[in-house]
Amino acid sequence: MCEGRLTVATVGVCAAVCAVLLSAGAVAAESDLLVGSLATNNVLRYDGETGEFIGEFVTSGSGDLDHATGLLYGPDGNLYASSTNTNTVPRYDGQSGEFIDVFVQPGTLDMPEKMLTGPFGNLLVTSCMTSAVNRYDEVTGEFIDEFPESYTLDCPFALTYGPDGNIYVTTDPNEIHRFNRETGEFIDVFVEQGSGGLWSGADLTFGPDGNLYVASAWNSRIIRYDGQTGEYMDTFVPEGSGGLGMPIGLTFGPDGNLYVTSLLTANVLRYDGQTGQFIDSFVSPGAGGLDGPSDLLFMPASGVPGDVDGDGDVDHADLGALLRAWDTCQGDEYYNPDADFDGDNCVTHADLGILLANWGRGRTGGSSDKRLVRSKVVAPHGVVPDGADFCALRQLLSSYGSAE
Repeated sequence: MCEGRLTVATVGVCAAVCAVLLSAGAVAAESDLLVGSLATNNVLRYDGETGEFIGEFVTSGSGDLDHATGLLYGPDGNLYASSTNTNTVPRYDGQSGEFIDVFVQPGTLDMPEKMLTGPFGNLLVTSCMTSAVNRYDEVTGEFIDEFPESYTLDCPFALTYGPDGNIYVTTDPNEIHRFNRETGEFIDVFVEQGSGGLWSGADLTFGPDGNLYVASAWNSRIIRYDGQTGEYMDTFVPEGSGGLGMPIGLTFGPDGNLYVTSLLTANVLRYDGQTGQFIDSFVSPGAGGLDGPSDLLFMPASGVPGDVDGDGDVDHADLGALLRAWDTCQGDEYYNPDADFDGDNCVTHADLGILLANWGRGRTGGSSDKRLVRSKVVAPHGVVPDGADFCALRQLLSSYGSAE
């Protein structure tokens, strides 16, 4: 069970509000898909149900975006992109895609890849060439420290929260390491070197079944590991299934199926979330100018931070739904992922803070920011470079689409 207990003051507030609670139920809502396009330096938007191209969400080069390898919705409801070739993290309006600012300035990152909202709301960014995960202030974007400070990673690439609330990081030599979510202390090598054929884990996520799914980039497959032990279970998506060529991003969609970006075929493939069977090319090759798809995520449906039930407002019903899931983690009986605003797979004081900070916002007044989503393979059909590893993958991604 995760940490996070209600204080006396919080209990008082909740008691007053809960006296008038009505039962809250989940409301299904369409959520469009955003995909980073490396060669065109933009973020494209697709219909979340049909995969049809809608338009450019972040225009080419906006905020000096140059090869976005990571996308993340933050607790403020805005979109963050890791710009690999400028070593920055620009921020964009979560609804319109308009450039806001360069949230993380140059100077502390060297080849940033994937991002995660930290356990206290801070922004975590992998910095491959400095062998670190950097932590930044969630308000100012100022560098805080390396997370963890006392442990060196070899080109960390992707990171995610596990069902236990801890942080999992892919790193060379083809391993996945686990760290304490709050202290950053190293716990263990969760997935051993090369287990199941792992060859540069470009992305990872825990699925609805509680197991770990990893995009193994250099041999074009999705590998599944036991979510409790890290033991190899199976190759969930076989090499090249559906034309898969170098997966860089993967996420489970609102329909429960697995969506994977295929770098070399310039599309997004969809697989059955339970069997791994290929379903279709959800986003057609090159749709909307897609060239070198990297990360992907589904946009929040309601557009309001703290809106648990998806009705567009942050009110008593949302607080009631959050309290019913209080102090639970993924896999627990009453865990509600819609109440997990900070994406750590647990419902704690941090999520309550986000809800209370946005109390009263929504369709009937206040701002209409989005809440966080988690957000969240290849012998390329060509030649795999000798000694291919994260350094080779990083070089490929940073130069993808550039003139020879």
